[in-house]
Amino acid sequence: MGNYTVKEQWKIGMKESEYVKTLSSDEKKLFKSLPRPQRDDLVWTYINEGTAELPTIDDAVTQDDLKHSNWLSKQGINNPTKVTMNAIHPLVSDSKLNSFTNNWAAFTTLSIDKQAVMKSNIVQQKQNYTLIAQQDEIIKQNNEIIDLLKTIAQNSQEGN
Repeated sequence: MGNYTVKEQWKIGMKESEYVKTLSSDEKKLFKSLPRPQRDDLVWTYINEGTAELPTIDDAVTQDDLKHSNWLSKQGINNPTKVTMNAIHPLVSDSKLNSFTNNWAAFTTLSIDKQAVMKSNIVQQKQNYTLIAQQDEIIKQNNEIIDLLKTIAQNSQEGN
């Protein structure tokens, strides 16, 4: 991802709509979901080469992915796998809302019982994130093992 001069950034801004017109509706959605530096790189490639290929949906890192990845790192889950990102996607907004309502209710409610329930919910959420982090590590280790087994299989085939 390049650091562009002001003149290059201006040129990218002027040519972006021209590039977007070459995309299908699905590609436009994907393009708009990409982070700004990645969009700038695509437009810059389009300007210089006359064409720029969007990443596939599986390979694309969208703004939502970056937000969720940052959020997960705050929960102790660093460099999550795609499987974890897809699984956690619907939970992120729910968790933020639950945290807000739990904290808000704790300040407005004087009942000790209700505060204990809310604290229990927060502890449960933290335990869930710990389990997710552990399972994500298992996924990464399994992927490494699969890659090693593939390498061994290829080496044994070449040897025969």
